Amino acid sequence: MTIGEKIKQRRKDLNITVDELAEALGKNRATIYRYENNEIEKLPTDVIEPLSKILKATPAYFLGWTDCVTEHRGFFFGHNPFENTSDGSFEKAWDDEAEKLNKEIEYNDELLISYLKKTFDEEEEIRIAFEIITQFPKLNQNGLKKLEERLNELFRLDEYKSNLE
Repeated sequence: MTIGEKIKQRRKDLNITVDELAEALGKNRATIYRYENNEIEKLPTDVIEPLSKILKATPAYFLGWTDCVTEHRGFFFGHNPFENTSDGSFEKAWDDEAEKLNKEIEYNDELLISYLKKTFDEEEEIRIAFEIITQFPKLNQNGLKKLEERLNELFRLDEYKSNLE
């Protein structure tokens, strides 16, 4: 997928119009169309970061360095932040969303660690399980399928099974 296709797809996924994206970036709608149609292939560095924030994806995703859209542990932000702003202030909406997400992540991490402590006895087991759970969202679909295959292989081998079954 080209950078332009990624921009267009993320914009549509988030229900952001071309005009909203243009306004948030301080560009005109023609420039956004040129990005999306790959007429401008090398986005200026001063555009990549704000574009990433607006479209809730990492710069690495747009630059083609990863297939992972976001590094927020796989969370997908499924609504348009412009819906929550009466004055069109994107930055405030983004900050509010980031604050909510950080609180949700902290709460979910606490729940996860609590569950792991009840499940495992050793601190090293807890650390490994937490690492696996928080890292697997970085895998693309092929990586997730491969992970599932390998886990199923391990589960079939008695020497790797715990007494938790």
